[in-house]
Amino acid sequence: MNIPNTGRRKRQPIHPGEMLRERRAVSPSLALRLSRFFGNSPEFWLNAQHTVDLWQAERAHLKELSKIHPLAKA
Repeated sequence: MNIPNTGRRKRQPIHPGEMLRERRAVSPSLALRLSRFFGNSPEFWLNAQHTVDLWQAERAHLKELSKIHPLAKA
């Protein structure tokens, strides 16, 4: 199940590695292993990683992104 994040976060989301007490990115194969071990879905782990990656990328490129204007509707 995927719950869309429609609001802007002010705080960085929890990195999946912090849940494991280790700062490490979650790959698809690791997500499969973690889901088997913890009894949840691999999507849970991949979504957590995806959320952190997008949050960090948005902050890293904030200045550049602010210069991009949406395409006007026809």
